[in-house]
Amino acid sequence: MEGQAHVKESLLRLYIAGKSAISQRAEQNLDQLRHLIQPACRIEIIDVLIHPDVAERAGILATPTLSYEHPERPRRIVGDLDDAKKVLACLGLPMKEPDAGDIDYDRR
Repeated sequence: MEGQAHVKESLLRLYIAGKSAISQRAEQNLDQLRHLIQPACRIEIIDVLIHPDVAERAGILATPTLSYEHPERPRRIVGDLDDAKKVLACLGLPMKEPDAGDIDYDRR
């Protein structure tokens, strides 16, 4: 399919638009998600203002968009990723078992 990369490993690619508040929030939430995902995924952040060609090839119409590049089940989520449990469920990714000292990222 045009605009989709052929990947052999799982990749989370976050498309943002500059340093807006929602872009920064999405980056922070993705960093928190990174610690909850098992197994770990490679992460890339693409600023569509700097690389509009990449966003166009991928068919990105809104930001922030989290694209889960997986060889069998790619998925996309638009928004600031503020609900970690819902994001992981949508992506079909298991959550790591929390350690006693881990922070609960479930926000309401």
